[in-house]
Amino acid sequence: MVKAKSFQKYDWGRKKNVKIYGQRRPPQYDLKKVTAPVAIYWGDGDVLTTPRDVKDLAKRLPNVVLVYKVPVPGFTHLDFGWSFKAWKHLYKKMLQMMKTYAKI
Repeated sequence: MVKAKSFQKYDWGRKKNVKIYGQRRPPQYDLKKVTAPVAIYWGDGDVLTTPRDVKDLAKRLPNVVLVYKVPVPGFTHLDFGWSFKAWKHLYKKMLQMMKTYAKI
């Protein structure tokens, strides 16, 4: 998504795409087929996405139940797994969302 600006299978290049997918460009994923509730979590320090990317993704997915910006200035992509602040500002919220939508 980052480089291609779309949701698609891996782009191997034209020749290999034809061999693998039977077409020059990789096939697109149809996000309208996503039926599970989706929560989008993001940080303003993540160099792999922008606020606009987050907004565009939320528009494309049919079942977005939450778009949550982690309230820690400069929260990066790696912070999702490594930050000591993640438990307080992210994981608790994620677990609550999972409990809300779990069919257990």
